[in-house]
Amino acid sequence: MRDWDGKGLWLVTPNELTELPDGIVLTCIDGSTAVKGKDYIDDDTRGGVLAYGIMNPMQHELKELFIEKFLKGNGTLT
Repeated sequence: MRDWDGKGLWLVTPNELTELPDGIVLTCIDGSTAVKGKDYIDDDTRGGVLAYGIMNPMQHELKELFIEKFLKGNGTLT
């Protein structure tokens, strides 16, 4: 995960996207939202991340998943 805007949006990599459960709401850099497993999520990457991510992952109900899968792996989610 990578901080996009300093305002809480953390973009995910394609590999991280596969680790997220269907039904999770993702936020695009343009402010729109998409539901994984239901809506189309463009798989184009820039700088290794998608244009979609998680708002405020450390306050998200799946916080423990983000810590386990992403924080321990690369230490960037703080």
